[in-house]
Amino acid sequence: MVREQEIFMYRYRLIQITCALLLVLPVISECTPDNTKAPTTDSGPVVNRAPYWCQLVSRESLSKVTGVSQKFTQVQEIDAQQPYSECEVRSQSQEPLIVELAVDGRAEFLANDEFKRPRSRIPLAKVLGRAGYAPLAGNSAYTAFAEFRCGGRSTWITVTVRPIARGRTAAKDLPELLKIAESRYADLAQCVISDRPFLPSAS
Repeated sequence: MVREQEIFMYRYRLIQITCALLLVLPVISECTPDNTKAPTTDSGPVVNRAPYWCQLVSRESLSKVTGVSQKFTQVQEIDAQQPYSECEVRSQSQEPLIVELAVDGRAEFLANDEFKRPRSRIPLAKVLGRAGYAPLAGNSAYTAFAEFRCGGRSTWITVTVRPIARGRTAAKDLPELLKIAESRYADLAQCVISDRPFLPSAS
């Protein structure tokens, strides 16, 4: 009889413990941070503020536009004194920024090739030169590009960004990043920008 009472009490306490855990676990779950959620969107404006990635893009503004909070690593560098250079910025799982710079003949070639493409393009207002931006299918990336003169030399800059953070608009942010890149290039190359591009020769 005593043995049966002990078994009964053991089972009763086990039930009590189980019920208590069922009540506590939801509270623990609610209090535990969800690290899989996307970073909170920064709705602040794109600004021309040092330091810079690839010499041309504000680090602060890139973080705002992409919403990527991981540590970035820069690969290569933009060289304003060379006819062509490119630069990439990478995180652990993404490649949030690619910048391309060309001058003189290489710039004219790249610009003419881009503007002949049939893909969807949107002209960019308030960006110097012949400019536009286009979504890149399949990877949620957007590229903005401009051909302009700086010190009488044809200059071509592309800025490719991925992803665009929730709550932000590529059509608004990409022109601002491109304007910063143009201004930074003019400072580095010590030239004055003209908004008249070298137009393609008539065929």
